Amino acid sequence: MMETLIASFITFQVSVVAWFDFKTKKISNIWPVTNFTLYLFLPFIFEDLYGYEFRTWFVPIAILAVGFALFKLDIMGAGDSKYLFSLFLLIPEPLHELLLIKLCALTIMVGGVLLSYRVVSQWERFKVVVFARAGSLKNFLGGKFTYAPVILAAWLWFLIEAGLR
Repeated sequence: MMETLIASFITFQVSVVAWFDFKTKKISNIWPVTNFTLYLFLPFIFEDLYGYEFRTWFVPIAILAVGFALFKLDIMGAGDSKYLFSLFLLIPEPLHELLLIKLCALTIMVGGVLLSYRVVSQWERFKVVVFARAGSLKNFLGGKFTYAPVILAAWLWFLIEAGLR
């Protein structure tokens, strides 16, 4: 179980990051640097929750690798993947899987709703792009969406599921 102090800090931080990402479509590098610095001290403060073992780094490094690939494909912003990498360092390793599942599920749901809305609202253009192969599907789908609010929603769902209030 996570300490209430850590969960409160993360909730505040993710809320601030989501707000600024929504307003500016950017995530400042100060957040990953802050999280990484905090992670360096957490094993000394909460010895029973944190450590420097490889398993602690597995999910964060996987997120960074997948995020880099998605960034190169122009699907995800670099700030999103750096922030997620650092955020997972603040989560005790036994809880990584639960948060990752919530994050993936919400990403699929939000992405599906946004895709459905775009297809329905621009049906005629969609038919031209897909069936007549006139135009770019990538241009039709549009740019990236603000992802930090999805991270916030996944975090809140995670807190409820993990019994952290």
